[in-house]
Amino acid sequence: MKLKRIIAAVAVTFVAVSAFAQESYDSLLKKAKDYESKKQWVHALGAYWDAMEAEPTEKSAEAYEAFTKLSETIREGNPGYGDFDEFSLYDGWLALCKEYEKYWTDNCPYGFSLSVKKGDLDMETRTATYTVKVNYGDTYKYKSISGTLGGRDKTVGLGRVWKSDWAGIPENWPCASVFDKPDAEKEKQFLKDGIALTCHAKDSFEHYNMVAAFRSMTNDGNHWETSLYDVQFNITDENGKTLLSGGRTIAGSVCTFKGVPQDTMKTIDSGAYKITLAGVWLNYGLTKAYSYTVLNFSEMLESGDRKWLEGTKSMQLDASKIKFGYLRNVSNSEYYNGYMEIPDSDVIASMNNYINAQKAAAEKARKEAEAAAKKEESEKQAAEIQALAKTDMLAGMSKKGAKTMQKVIKNLGFTPEAQARFLHSKGETTFKMFDGRDEASIGAELQYWKRVEMKAGRWK
Repeated sequence: MKLKRIIAAVAVTFVAVSAFAQESYDSLLKKAKDYESKKQWVHALGAYWDAMEAEPTEKSAEAYEAFTKLSETIREGNPGYGDFDEFSLYDGWLALCKEYEKYWTDNCPYGFSLSVKKGDLDMETRTATYTVKVNYGDTYKYKSISGTLGGRDKTVGLGRVWKSDWAGIPENWPCASVFDKPDAEKEKQFLKDGIALTCHAKDSFEHYNMVAAFRSMTNDGNHWETSLYDVQFNITDENGKTLLSGGRTIAGSVCTFKGVPQDTMKTIDSGAYKITLAGVWLNYGLTKAYSYTVLNFSEMLESGDRKWLEGTKSMQLDASKIKFGYLRNVSNSEYYNGYMEIPDSDVIASMNNYINAQKAAAEKARKEAEAAAKKEESEKQAAEIQALAKTDMLAGMSKKGAKTMQKVIKNLGFTPEAQARFLHSKGETTFKMFDGRDEASIGAELQYWKRVEMKAGRWK
């Protein structure tokens, strides 16, 4: 189907977003095809998604179709295109899981939003305290590609085909990395093939999983959660003058500014400021989160305390490629849940909605064309019947046949128009076909036709 321009109206409450660096559609499409040729399926999906996002018009049809086709193939349980036996199926999925962990190590799967809130005033110094909550949430791209590969979901992707003898791929992948193994911590190998890893404690530190660091760090039993991403930002006035400069703040926590002077307060309170993302880092390695109680850990997160990250390493990401936005004059709900305001859109859902709209429009056009054709045919038939009704429809018949025909027509109440419609339906112009037949047989045929016409509401 040829796709026309997509026009989307999106209502949002965030007031500013990052200048998200984007390559051209053609460049991204070429990159995606190159990845496909190298069988780098996750990178191909990512590039196809980026291409659609860069060009949300009919031009993105090729990227949409390629993304959809490859996604469906993987969701069926195939680690990409090709024919697989028992061994190549395993090898393919092992490579795909590693590529997935590598891709999201290099490409942040989250979007960040910052919400500024005014705190206590210090009447003695005439200053104020401001806090900035660094919220984060999964991007649609991450959710879509992760949902395609499956894992814990046994109905799609890896979950459909995983077998207990697949020793190199954990059953609970991606909750455990493909590099999860008992001696990993002892070897202190937290960067494998470019994949940043961390350790999740279970009952005690002796029982743990190695996990790709990009995944949120959670403890389901005790209900605490954070991420291993650091965000650094600056608050400036509308002319670019720096008002407040934050340090590295762990995503999910709060950055506090004390002693903010009155002139800066006035600018912030009026909303005449901007926030720029100065840096994003992914921390990895062995954290100390397991050594803190849930209560203490929650307090540390809220205050931005970074003691639990001591000893970890970090890699800096390209901040210009990270999605982020911020909120001014926030409510408590927006302050804590601002991650919902990241400037992100589900391009697949948008394309599907557009295609469905195009199909509906095409179906409407088809029905309108059919109705117009029917009307035209009906008008043509009406004109032909009117012309036929003005002719001598008994012409060419024998005297006896014409007399018999006239008697039947009179008895049945056939008007000239009804006679003409009957002849038109038979492709005839006179009643010569009845010449030589008796009154009863002619009457039976015309009587049946009359009943059909009356039932259809066409009898006149």
